[in-house]
Amino acid sequence: MTGPRWVWLVICVAFACLCGGVVAGVLLFRGCENLTADDPGWWPPWTDEEPVGFSEGLGRVEVGGRRGYLDRQGKVVIVPCFDMAWHFSQGRAMVSVEGRRGYIDPNGRIAIPPIYEDGRHFAMGLAAVKSGGKWGFVDRAGKWVVRPTYETVIEEYRDGLACVRLNGSWGYIDRKGKWAIKPQYEGAWAFSNGLGAVRVEGKWGWIDTSGKEVVKPRFDQIRYFSKEPDFAPVRVGQQWLYIDKTGKTRIGPLAAGMEPATFTEGLGMVITPAGKHGFLDVAGRIAIPTRYDGSKGFSEGLADAAIVGKGIGFIDKKGQFQVPPQFAEALPFSEGLAKVKVGDEWGYIDKEGRWLWEPTK
Repeated sequence: MTGPRWVWLVICVAFACLCGGVVAGVLLFRGCENLTADDPGWWPPWTDEEPVGFSEGLGRVEVGGRRGYLDRQGKVVIVPCFDMAWHFSQGRAMVSVEGRRGYIDPNGRIAIPPIYEDGRHFAMGLAAVKSGGKWGFVDRAGKWVVRPTYETVIEEYRDGLACVRLNGSWGYIDRKGKWAIKPQYEGAWAFSNGLGAVRVEGKWGWIDTSGKEVVKPRFDQIRYFSKEPDFAPVRVGQQWLYIDKTGKTRIGPLAAGMEPATFTEGLGMVITPAGKHGFLDVAGRIAIPTRYDGSKGFSEGLADAAIVGKGIGFIDKKGQFQVPPQFAEALPFSEGLAKVKVGDEWGYIDKEGRWLWEPTK
């Protein structure tokens, strides 16, 4: 096979759509079966893994080293043909072909050819992509809305603004690429619940979407604000506490060595110096004792929880296992399903622990 591989993918997908059914899947897969896998191990810098398995009715699946998508009935609807694939957002999913990023639609058609060096998920109709070493933003058709200009972007548009770096300083642009808050900060995060975290002279604080200072920069380390409650974990010296959007302390300081995470579904995860995980309620009381060896927090009423020697399962808000610990890895529940790993193979379970998709690799 000669020529850019994404061109052949487009031809395969188009032919598959004409054929339909299982035959189409076989033909599409055969169009890729001799291609060399290219998995550069890239993940967006704001996370070391995808946050969810299922999104917008589709879940990523891997078969024979290739990535595709299945539906909620466990049927493969986009045949595994990509080196890497990410979750759907606003009708587009980023995929990787020979180290280049592009986007597909929910039918598996190439919506934006894989020609970019890097990319982010769609939000507010735009996605950040890297071209020629610079970042810009394209719309769902792949048309440039904000030309590639910036050294770095953080996540995607939130609250109408995108966090970007230019000439070593951070600021925020609107959806037309105009400066809403001029680059002036040592560091910055994407907006979360109406506030953007910024670093000034080594300390972190928060601003609103107009650039007005809301919480004075005075913290050594911070986390994002949650929605309910609107608390954020912050560190001053060696002590962690939770503050609200006015900067007022709401929980803490926590016990020495205790490290917190952002609240999820009304519970805030804390980690002891020994690495044990538990959860606080909004009043700062222990809601679930620190007895687990790992967790990512709650999603759809359940949280993953690890027990050394047994594996990872899912607990309810009383700390009781609803799915027994047995998995090597697990992602949070999304749309009623969780992606879990057995050995070196991934599959999907429902909240009863039943398999929708048996583990594959």
